[in-house]
Amino acid sequence: MSIAFETNRSSHDHRGMEEHLFAAIECLGRVEHRDDTLVSASQALSAALATSVACQDMKSSFPATVAKLCEAVDRAAPELVQAISAEIPAEEIEVGMRALRALLDEAEHPDRARRQLHVGLLSSQLNALHCRRELEKRGGPLPRSARFDRLASQASTSVH
Repeated sequence: MSIAFETNRSSHDHRGMEEHLFAAIECLGRVEHRDDTLVSASQALSAALATSVACQDMKSSFPATVAKLCEAVDRAAPELVQAISAEIPAEEIEVGMRALRALLDEAEHPDRARRQLHVGLLSSQLNALHCRRELEKRGGPLPRSARFDRLASQASTSVH
């Protein structure tokens, strides 16, 4: 009985990982069409990164899906550079996208963790840029209020 449970669980986990890859493909398609580029690219990177953490060899586990994702990365990368290289250096974008591509292509590599970090860093930079742009549209950071200042002051003195 427990063997069947483990098999079902494994099959479910496998489907979940592949769903992350499909989501990444979909998000990169939005980048290619310049539809919400920052959020779409960040979501794609996050989904692929999560799968790379859960699955050591994505290419062998999901060959057709990974091939489609590699194509999507190749198409979206230049669009991403063009859309945001004024705010995030093109070299940093390219390093993150090449790291993603390498994670998809290679099962084991001494730099696997470093590649994952580059993908995560680019995803975080995209999120941060999105937040900065959205805050600028809304008039900048939240105005500080006397109540907020008082609460912050109380919190800092109560810690000591």
